[in-house]
Amino acid sequence: MAENTPPSNVVYMPQEPPPFVRLLAYDLVVHHHYRLIPRNDARIAQFDGDFALAVGMLSGEDARLIILRYDSPGHATGPLTDLLSRASDWSAALRQRSGIVRVGVTIVSSAEGDRDALSGNTQLPAGHTGEGVSLITVDPTTSAVQDLITSSPIIRARDVRHALTLAAKKPASIPTLAAIGLAEHEVMQNSSAGIPQSGASPLQVMRALPWLSYALIASWILIYLGEVLYSSHGFETLINFGGLSNRNVGYSDWWRFVTSAFVHDNTNILHVGFNALAMFFIGPLVERIYGRSWLFLTFILGAVVGSVAWFLIVPGYSPATPDVYVSFGASGGIMGLLGLLVMLGRVQGSFLPQQFVSSVRTQAVLWAVFNIAFGFTVTNINNWAHIGGVLSGVVIGLVAAPKRALGGQGTPRAVAFASIAAAAVTVICLGIVAQQLIQGQFS
Repeated sequence: MAENTPPSNVVYMPQEPPPFVRLLAYDLVVHHHYRLIPRNDARIAQFDGDFALAVGMLSGEDARLIILRYDSPGHATGPLTDLLSRASDWSAALRQRSGIVRVGVTIVSSAEGDRDALSGNTQLPAGHTGEGVSLITVDPTTSAVQDLITSSPIIRARDVRHALTLAAKKPASIPTLAAIGLAEHEVMQNSSAGIPQSGASPLQVMRALPWLSYALIASWILIYLGEVLYSSHGFETLINFGGLSNRNVGYSDWWRFVTSAFVHDNTNILHVGFNALAMFFIGPLVERIYGRSWLFLTFILGAVVGSVAWFLIVPGYSPATPDVYVSFGASGGIMGLLGLLVMLGRVQGSFLPQQFVSSVRTQAVLWAVFNIAFGFTVTNINNWAHIGGVLSGVVIGLVAAPKRALGGQGTPRAVAFASIAAAAVTVICLGIVAQQLIQGQFS
């Protein structure tokens, strides 16, 4: 006897959204440069996936979200009133953040359960202020569309009604979700992804000349050549050129925590060579994604934090324990840049392709772990500077945002001023070293 039971190993693909939902999403993506937002996106975790599809613009000055609810097999939606309350809380929280100008949530629901729950009741849930939240209900059987809540609407009932009409008139023109995804990718590749604040496209931004990264590499090479041409070699030369030592660090030598990041072993060209090569690959990526201000701040802070971590761990110098230890090299700052890339896309989304973001994060984690593990197995490597640098980069990644053209909030003015101040301090520190070298004040 044959049974009409589906085999357990068959995987069923989810059904396509209703035609008007697909047309509405396609129009928002193509003509308004919105993006499809997955249910598990951390930026909308407050909604806990209580919808079938969402389209939004969650970048820069914008936090606008359109939640599309409809009857979908295998996906149960929670109570609409609860979703309205959470949308109100989400909108209110974002309005309090600096830099975000446009905030709003519009819920478009054609779910039968929502219509039944709202039948004869258009009142807001208790405690719901309605600010920044709007609600549109749709009855596909009668093509009835109604604005029930109209606080800061992103779209209105007429927009939904137009999609319904078009779906009825031109069923052959209804795109699939895959086609909408391809359209989104094409828009992202050929425009600034709907961010009017920046005149540069993502492609132009990612091709920009990373001159600050190259300038840092050049400074290391010039200082290395100065060390090689110096009258002597060894630790004394490294200390004289700004290396950090357990012997002569005090209030008068505070600048060594900065200058030690520009000094490399003058007896081994591979030291400056490997750091320059690492910066050649890592620096331009950070500079293009985050900008020069975040690059320089992260590098300097990573170097300083790494130097402080080393100084707190290394044995002190005294006549009883006369061993001299010296910390030098740019690896602490470079590890800070790796720590920043580890956090790429974790806090704030961007218009960078998710495959690219995931690949960058994976590579950054692997290189950071490899360098730290390698440092524990090889002598004469300042691994505490590596650890301090990468941790500082991770912390900076909690607040740093990609450029506006890549979907981030850009560089705050305070960060730009801080980077200028850090650059000025760095120049002063290197100037102190140059002055004392010229005057022969070093022993």
